Amino acid sequence: MPYSRRRPVWTIVAVCSVLAVIPDLDFLPGLLHGQPALYHQGISHSLGCAIFVSVLAALLYGRGRAATTLGGVFFLAYGSHLIMDMLGPDSRPPYGIPLFWPLSDQYYIAPFQVFRGFRHVATTSDSTTDWVSHIMQPYNLGTIIGVFFEGRAPAQPSRLESIKAK
Repeated sequence: MPYSRRRPVWTIVAVCSVLAVIPDLDFLPGLLHGQPALYHQGISHSLGCAIFVSVLAALLYGRGRAATTLGGVFFLAYGSHLIMDMLGPDSRPPYGIPLFWPLSDQYYIAPFQVFRGFRHVATTSDSTTDWVSHIMQPYNLGTIIGVFFEGRAPAQPSRLESIKAK
């Protein structure tokens, strides 16, 4: 049987976690202009960008058929961010995300909200100070704290501990 080097699962989870956050790194170019929201929810929030980044990550991370499987997993991780933004509130035009960019410049948002989400600055021209002060609003901090604590599962005894207890 040929030697097969498998990557530890935790590294795949780590890559997926990073990929799920990448769409919001679009604030960095705006930060250079002193307007962090200037490019927010732009092309990084599209399926075209999700495909490109996922394929690139899979090629860098996987080999052979594993790269194809990982590409799908990585796409789902990146895409989860797009789904959450589509199903969350958006109070700043253009409303939604450019889901089908580069095929269309149209923005899409669900007609209903599932996720509470963050409240963003009112305009893309708001300053860095306004942007940071909006992040620090009690509403947003409550969302961050809620996700942090709700995301933790109670500690479960390991199977070995369960067997020893019997």
